[in-house]
Amino acid sequence: MGINSTNESGKPNNQKQKSHSHELSRRNLSSNLPSRKNDAAKIHINRETAIVNLEKLEKSYQQNNKIRGFLICIKSALGLKPTQGASGYGIVSIPQNDGAVLEATISPTNHHANAQTYIDNDCNLEYNLKISVRKKQMRGKFKPHKDVILDEYEYTGKELRKVDNALALIIQSIIGFLETGVYEDLTGVAVVLRSP
Repeated sequence: MGINSTNESGKPNNQKQKSHSHELSRRNLSSNLPSRKNDAAKIHINRETAIVNLEKLEKSYQQNNKIRGFLICIKSALGLKPTQGASGYGIVSIPQNDGAVLEATISPTNHHANAQTYIDNDCNLEYNLKISVRKKQMRGKFKPHKDVILDEYEYTGKELRKVDNALALIIQSIIGFLETGVYEDLTGVAVVLRSP
């Protein structure tokens, strides 16, 4: 079930948040892995190229907090189809320090996740990350699934305006994920929703 990150007083937690992907990545998740029969239809992210593209993009978002067009830029940098709202599932293999490789998806979008769609689209990997960015309130409702390990980081304009260079920090967080397999919210304002 998804949870919001809050402190003891019930207010949103503005401290840096780390994904629990590193805790989950070593579990036996073979039941969650797709059959790969439709793999040709998936978009595989070239991790090294995506990191270089995102580093360039991050510089262009220094002192720029305009959300309009942000998701299209992120998707283009990752090598995904640059549509504004539709979900795109990029598959990436991230080497780990212990020699293992984390198989993950990343999906930048402007609406909440329905974890069932990861199964329906044959994109349910060892770990799934969704970055949701929207100027106003997020559309839909986050729906977890017992067989889908998914972290959604929700960013809205109201919260992003509280942070200097917020969009550049989101890009840095995505770069960190592609480098380590762990997403750390560098803005401190994301609402984190988890499945299962």
